[in-house]
Amino acid sequence: MASKPKELSGPSFEAMVRLETGHHAAGMSKICFHLDEAAKYVSNARQADILAEYIECFSTGSLEAYRNPQKSWVADIFPRVETILGFVEPYGDPYGVRAEWEGVVCIPDPDETYKLKALVEKSTIYNDTTPITADDLIYYTYLHIGVEGMPALRTFNVRDNIWGQPHARFEPRFAILKHSLLDGGGVLAVSHDAQAETVHVSVDRSKISSHGKPSLGRMLCCIQIWRCIADVESCRSFYQPLSAADGAHKTWRHIVAS
Repeated sequence: MASKPKELSGPSFEAMVRLETGHHAAGMSKICFHLDEAAKYVSNARQADILAEYIECFSTGSLEAYRNPQKSWVADIFPRVETILGFVEPYGDPYGVRAEWEGVVCIPDPDETYKLKALVEKSTIYNDTTPITADDLIYYTYLHIGVEGMPALRTFNVRDNIWGQPHARFEPRFAILKHSLLDGGGVLAVSHDAQAETVHVSVDRSKISSHGKPSLGRMLCCIQIWRCIADVESCRSFYQPLSAADGAHKTWRHIVAS
């Protein structure tokens, strides 16, 4: 974790790149100490390997040493203590490079777990008595398109016109919203107040079945067919314009990102 300056040069470089490590040495040293202490209380060898790999990663900066415990973590089913550590979430950076530290420790409550299991087992009883109707659920589903699609703009890099974190599905969330606005016949609408710097998404209940459902069906059907027959060009020419954030979309992005 100590600073070890390293200079990189090569035929493809137009300038010298100097790498200097150790920016978080003091904090990472404390984390490694406590991970080593936690290793005394693991329930199985897999958990011991996870902590050892974490320590290796946080001590050396090895990305491979971080990937390995993630594989073991997935295979450690129903642990009494659930954890995930590291510079995990780059969602806030449109380039998808700078990640925020995330340290989560979860301990399940046996009593609450039992209650939740009982609730799931009796879900059919509650479904028959719930005040929420099927129409309400469908309405919330369409409203969710706006709730998910608008904030997704935070990960769009305005300068380079690219999306960060493709695997996080922010880009398709916006694409579905944009398609619904363009092709949905008014089932979704966006109102922008420049003075108040607010953006609101509204749903027209009366158009969900007549306009919204057919519109989403057309979109998903086309993408599914092109995917199945590997028609890359048709899919690209259809999808890329939908995922492009331009014009008013960049104004919306400024609001949701602020």
